[in-house]
Amino acid sequence: MIGKSYNYITLIIYVSFFFRLLRLKSDYYVVVVVVVVVVVVVVVVVVVVVVVVVAVEVVLVVVVVVVVVVVVVVVVVVVVVVIVVVVVIVVVVVVVVY
Repeated sequence: MIGKSYNYITLIIYVSFFFRLLRLKSDYYVVVVVVVVVVVVVVVVVVVVVVVVVAVEVVLVVVVVVVVVVVVVVVVVVVVVVIVVVVVIVVVVVVVVY
């Protein structure tokens, strides 16, 4: 709760500072610079958030693909081992019986 009220107070201070700058007729350049800085900061924050979200999704996809590949390899190895064991048992039985 304290953090939220601090954020609101900071926002109010920034907004009041911005409107004070707007009242200064001779300082249009300062207003333009402030607006440009605010826009650039917002764009940078949005880009960083998008990059982080995409990176997390890519990592999750890679993890899922690795897990699927490992499961498939394990299943194939188990099937091959079972087939080899069955063939060896059949060969041993055939050799012993005949």
